[in-house]
Amino acid sequence: MSEMSAFQRKFLNRAGAVDLFTQEEFDKELELAKQEILQMAIVVTAQSVSIEREICAKIAEKFNQAAADAIRKHKGNITLSEMPDAEP
Repeated sequence: MSEMSAFQRKFLNRAGAVDLFTQEEFDKELELAKQEILQMAIVVTAQSVSIEREICAKIAEKFNQAAADAIRKHKGNITLSEMPDAEP
């Protein structure tokens, strides 16, 4: 698809329908939107992991305070071998 001439853009803009953009302008704005979406996804994912970790720690508190503390302090994945032994 070829770009519109300046005259075509100006003429169509006067119709009041919608703003017209060149492909370059559109691509630039699309890239900015993608970056914003990705940044928001990263923030939301980090928040959800934090919330999940806190809920797991609250459940673990019922059984073992040391395990709950390990869950809260740990960064990344935690394995059962890293958990303190539960006391009956």
